[in-house]
Amino acid sequence: MSNSVPLLLDFADRVVLVTGGASGIGKAAAQQLAQRGASVAIADINRQAAADVAQMLREQNLNAGSYFLDVADEDSVEQLIASVVRDFGDLHAAINSAGIADLPDTLIEMSLEKYERMIRINQTSIFLCLKHELRHFMSKSGEQRAGRSIVNLSSGAAFVPAPGQVHYTAAKHAVVGMTHYAASEYAKEGVRINSVCPGLTDTPMPAAAVPREMLLAMAKSSPAGRLGTAEEVAAACVWLVSDQATWVNGQSIVVDGGQLFH
Repeated sequence: MSNSVPLLLDFADRVVLVTGGASGIGKAAAQQLAQRGASVAIADINRQAAADVAQMLREQNLNAGSYFLDVADEDSVEQLIASVVRDFGDLHAAINSAGIADLPDTLIEMSLEKYERMIRINQTSIFLCLKHELRHFMSKSGEQRAGRSIVNLSSGAAFVPAPGQVHYTAAKHAVVGMTHYAASEYAKEGVRINSVCPGLTDTPMPAAAVPREMLLAMAKSSPAGRLGTAEEVAAACVWLVSDQATWVNGQSIVVDGGQLFH
């Protein structure tokens, strides 16, 4: 192995933003990043929960700050990036994990309001985060852009439709498409952009749409016979924004224990 390739995931002197960082995969990613030396900006619409996660990390002598974020509001996203750069001095990477789940519904019975809310929070939010994260990256000189990276959270539903979830399925397809587009546009600028597509994961979000008993029954049909953990999915996100993944760009990596291809 080349000496230029780090053997460990080291985020010393790196500032990483995690949206949706107050719970689930985002919280797990924030913990793993901070434990590896990153200064972590934890952004969430649940202001108190984000503050609690940041405080927990600081009690471990790790560097973290918390921020309010409404990912569906451009002013909120723009203000977040400005605040993170003001407080930490820079922004080197981002994991865009904020999103919602919803109760199932048939396509013909789904209201436009329900559909548009999902698209706004799970799809438009990724566009807004990419837009303002990349604006900051592009404000740097070419050499300073090297190593900057973004990971967007999509879903296995980007490949296999989620039953009763036409809006969620559409949004997660779009996240993959935006990731591929952004990666192709900014690769020459030294910026990498990938997405992670989790399968059934034991977090609060799927529990909001499907009863836990049903989730566990669905998980039994997977090769692993269980739900994934937030930590397992977060580990893929953290690796993708690390210097160990410098040759990985424009990819949508399924993290589901093999369920999608079973």
